[in-house]
Amino acid sequence: MMPSFESIARILGEETVSDAELAYRLDCKRDLIARVRESLGQKPMPLPPHNVRLPHEERLAIFSEPVRGGHRRWLGSVSGHGLPVIDCLSVPRIAFCLEYGHEPVGRVLPGCRRRLCVAGPHQTDQPMRDAVDQELWSGVEHWTREEFEARTVRVRCGHRRWRGRTTADGAPMAGRTESVYRIAFRLHHGRQPEGQVRHTADCRLKHCVEGAHLTDRTIREAAKAGVAA
Repeated sequence: MMPSFESIARILGEETVSDAELAYRLDCKRDLIARVRESLGQKPMPLPPHNVRLPHEERLAIFSEPVRGGHRRWLGSVSGHGLPVIDCLSVPRIAFCLEYGHEPVGRVLPGCRRRLCVAGPHQTDQPMRDAVDQELWSGVEHWTREEFEARTVRVRCGHRRWRGRTTADGAPMAGRTESVYRIAFRLHHGRQPEGQVRHTADCRLKHCVEGAHLTDRTIREAAKAGVAA
């Protein structure tokens, strides 16, 4: 049941409480609290002080806001690396525990890929990501050109960028081990590559996955001998 204007005004007159805290307590929208506060002539107080002592679950709800798509944007403190934190604790990790009822395995990352999203259902740990990878990348050795291109984007000068996961240095990977360069080479040249796959001398885009811009040992040796492979 929506709280009345009078009940909100009474609480604001008796307590020093932020819009976010009172909205959480009364299960209503923050802008309703803000409008009542403004009508009373009080100074804006959208959030409580960052050092306020509250349970983690309550702080997570108060220092974040829902946005379209089921996301929840973090409004509180972040670490030097941009990680949402509560008292030096990872907010995504807290959200994961609250959502799934157990500690995560490995690093917690938002599956929606929104860096500041702390929605519980959007948080993933390593086993969850591995399961998705296994389903997503199964059968990569049998991909058609259409299946491959659906995971890439064509850019200027005939280059092609990979949209999937990468190694730590940015090299495209399909699943956990398969080199995207080898897949791209096979689909373009119609055969498995011999030896290491490298970019052609005139390809200037790092990590380009356009098959025509890739060579294997056979092509390179033929080029050296002046014979077209």
